[in-house]
Amino acid sequence: MVIFDKDILIKSHGCNIMDEPGRPVIPSVNLFVKVTNRCNARCQFCSNANAKATSKAFNIVKLMEVIHELNAKNICVNRLNITGGEPSVVSPLVLDIIESMHQESFDDVHLHLNNYKHHIVPFFLAR
Repeated sequence: MVIFDKDILIKSHGCNIMDEPGRPVIPSVNLFVKVTNRCNARCQFCSNANAKATSKAFNIVKLMEVIHELNAKNICVNRLNITGGEPSVVSPLVLDIIESMHQESFDDVHLHLNNYKHHIVPFFLAR
């Protein structure tokens, strides 16, 4: 399927069980959004360990356009995964994304955090 001139894969069948093919399911996607490549840790195994901070701002309006386009094509968005770098280093942006999703009555948002700033997790949960 093409969304905004980009080919994307859409889940259309469940998992195979033994030799039985998966059953058809509602077309769906899990969205992963990388809000930053910055991080407050330097884990050797991480692809962002030596990344330079970029100045390109994450575009929430574009994210919402993508979600609306998927919905218009009857594609279910299962969940939104917020990743990085480390999302907690751009906390105000993450909170804006969570609030935008909440306004759309979409609350299945997963945060991929390193928990280095563990005091901030309750802050996200309170939203």
